[in-house]
Amino acid sequence: MEQREPNKSVKNAVRHVRMKHRMENGKLKKITTTDRPSGWMDLPAYKQENRAWMKRSADISLRVLDVLDEKKMTQTELAQLMNVSRQYVSRILRGSENLTLETISKLEDVLDVTLINIVEEEPTATVNVEQKT
Repeated sequence: MEQREPNKSVKNAVRHVRMKHRMENGKLKKITTTDRPSGWMDLPAYKQENRAWMKRSADISLRVLDVLDEKKMTQTELAQLMNVSRQYVSRILRGSENLTLETISKLEDVLDVTLINIVEEEPTATVNVEQKT
C-alpha cells in the first residue's frame, strides 16, 4: 500500500502541538517574552558611557590591523601566537572589545610593537594665566 503525505491541516495540527509543548517547556518563552527591554535600545547609552575606552580600543585595533598588514600576518596566525581563539582576535579587531592589560601585553609581545606608551614625567607646578580684555 502506498503511503500518502498528510494533508496541510494535519501538518499544521502537529506543528501546533509541538509549538504548544515547547511553550509549556519554556523554550520559546525565553525568546518571546516582552518584559525585558531590547538590547538595541540600550546601545546608545552604553556607547556614551563607555566612549573613552571604546575610542582607545578602536585606536589599538587600527594599529594592530596596520601591523598585521605590514607583517602579512592573518588573524588566524595572530590567534595561534597569542594562544586565543580566532573569534576573540576578530572581536579585538572590531575595536569594541574592552581590552585587558594582559591582552594588550600579548599583542605587543607577539607583534613586537608598542601599543601603549606610558610617559613618566617629573611633577611640576604650572600656572595658567588668562589675559583680561
